[in-house]
Amino acid sequence: MISITNKTFNKFSVLSFFFLSLFFSFLASEVKAADKVINIKNVSLKHGILKVPHDSFSTIKFAKKLYSEPDRLVFDIYNAELKGKNKSYDLDDGPIKKVKVAQFEESIVRIVIQSDDRALLHKIKIDNIGQTIYFNLSVNLTKVEDVKFKNGNLYIEADHPINVRSLILENPERLVVDLIGAYLRSSSLKVNLSTGYESIKVSQFNKSTVRIVLAGGKDYDQREIKQSSNERELCVVGPDSDDVKIVPILKDKLLNMNLIDRKDKGTVFIVESSKDIDYKFLYLKKPERFVVDLVDVAFEESLRANQFRETQYVSNVRFGLATLGKPVTRIVFDLKQNGLKANIIKSSNNKSLTVVVAPEESTKADANDEASAKLQEEDAVAGDEENSDLDLSGIPSHKKIEKKVVLDAGHGGYDPGASYGGHDEKDVTLSITRKVKAILEAKGVKVYMTRSEDRFISLAERVEISKSITPNLFVSVHVNAIATNPDMDGLQTYYYSRNGYQVAKVMHKELLDKVGMPNRNIRKAAFWVCKYTRAPSVLLELGFMTNKHERKKLVSDSYQDKLAKGVAAGIIKYLNK
Repeated sequence: MISITNKTFNKFSVLSFFFLSLFFSFLASEVKAADKVINIKNVSLKHGILKVPHDSFSTIKFAKKLYSEPDRLVFDIYNAELKGKNKSYDLDDGPIKKVKVAQFEESIVRIVIQSDDRALLHKIKIDNIGQTIYFNLSVNLTKVEDVKFKNGNLYIEADHPINVRSLILENPERLVVDLIGAYLRSSSLKVNLSTGYESIKVSQFNKSTVRIVLAGGKDYDQREIKQSSNERELCVVGPDSDDVKIVPILKDKLLNMNLIDRKDKGTVFIVESSKDIDYKFLYLKKPERFVVDLVDVAFEESLRANQFRETQYVSNVRFGLATLGKPVTRIVFDLKQNGLKANIIKSSNNKSLTVVVAPEESTKADANDEASAKLQEEDAVAGDEENSDLDLSGIPSHKKIEKKVVLDAGHGGYDPGASYGGHDEKDVTLSITRKVKAILEAKGVKVYMTRSEDRFISLAERVEISKSITPNLFVSVHVNAIATNPDMDGLQTYYYSRNGYQVAKVMHKELLDKVGMPNRNIRKAAFWVCKYTRAPSVLLELGFMTNKHERKKLVSDSYQDKLAKGVAAGIIKYLNK
């Protein structure tokens, strides 16, 4: 610490003092810049899944590209630093030959996936769940040998280790468990039953995914999924079952949890784990609460005996095993007032996490607020430059200033939406939405996206993002499907509120006029994003994936340009009213 007395200070020249101030400003800017670097470590490859853990809450800037001779997929993560040594995996027993993870440049981590099958590289799925990027490289499918329901639990047995992902969907609330890279041995293994308190369905969702859906029950965010030590047996535990003889999938455990009330700093919560902590943070409202999900860590039952007393900012702490996206230990902080923020700090060994809950000191969004971080996506989309040369002719000028629009690309991540002919709805909606964004921004409209990359975003999160922005318009982009009528094609526009109907009329007409697609009418429906978003909102179904002729157009770049122009024209026409 430097102490400067009056006598000493008189010896400083004005110039010296200026440079001293400049030096400390430089240090502060360096610290601030360092906070933005994405740290990547503990990369692993298991059962055809490449896991790339990171510490970013905001949208990750990345680019991917296919190269030849040899055929390889290159995935660059920008503003990232690989902690530890470069990784290289040789896979000689399948079409994926080699996987490399390395620090390519000072701020770029490069992932290279090499294969003899170029078509396979197009099919690699990339998900960003919590603070981990998942590359699904699996091509050898796991065969589900047996499915049985016993003592309130659903048991699955397979011939190879099972890759499991789960999510909670709403309206109605249901738990979806996907067995990735798996198929049912026989159609006789399909399940469709009612237990009296919920319905359970097991089916072949697509060629490489077995889907389990549980609906009608309660507390799905606390439902346990357990897996045997060899990972070939799986159990979805019933709500009233406590005797499941199977080794939990989560082998790492929480070691300790403490809640401390520090009047000067706020409420301090400290959690320790037996493994490096990967976590996801959520801010939820009505009621106000913070949620911390610890990924792949089992809740230790002995910790239930810990007494968490009410503090100045937290009325209660709840915890248990959840299944949102991946199996996690969920910790919920019930807040006593609005305007609180959470400052989250990892220990140097990454096995301890400290959460400090205190009042917000400024109007700026906190970096740990996931919803606020997502608002920056309009500046973080790698690849938007590919839409910079879109033809803007025929698009009206945007007459009014400071108008905000939220664009919502339907589905994403491990939720592909309608999947036909080797194409997923999530990819079509994201491509079109990016093009709409480029057109609107060229016309001076401020645009936000609920997702700007291939990742899963829940319906509730999409609504929360919109509420935090308070836009003038919310537009959700989807592509339809009806397997029982493969000849159906054309445009359907959905709304819920009276304001939504006014938007729907304008946008439906613009799309019909500019694209020339068949008219399948304007309809009212209680879609979650339309019903609960406060802004005027519509949900667009821009054609049918089940119609092979329309599907061929939907996946083409030129037709997506036409659709994007129609959507953008409708948005601007509505804003100009």
